[in-house]
Amino acid sequence: MSIQKLSSDDVRAALSQVGPTLRALSEENESLKVKLAHFEKKERVEKLASTMQRKGLDPETSVEEKVAALMRRDNLDVLEEAVSLSAPQMKLAEVSDHPGNPGTAEGNFLTALMNG
Repeated sequence: MSIQKLSSDDVRAALSQVGPTLRALSEENESLKVKLAHFEKKERVEKLASTMQRKGLDPETSVEEKVAALMRRDNLDVLEEAVSLSAPQMKLAEVSDHPGNPGTAEGNFLTALMNG
């Protein structure tokens, strides 16, 4: 077994690379943490949007629109809880002041305001 002697210049050169290498590894680690958090949130949001769609919550928007809106939220905990507690929504009838008119109550209201 041979013992290799390192000169002080060799040691100094090796030590000079430690700081930049650790900084680069730390930056890469932080970048990977951010990416992982994004993918975990997206998976959580997609599941929540699918549940909302299945229960008929916010039926005017597509699953993709729900996902986009939910991705902008910082905290999903309360919304997840509310969705889990909500019962499936069913549209039994539509309110209209005009029999035979397929318009919505909102549309009829706006028409009445504009014509009134």
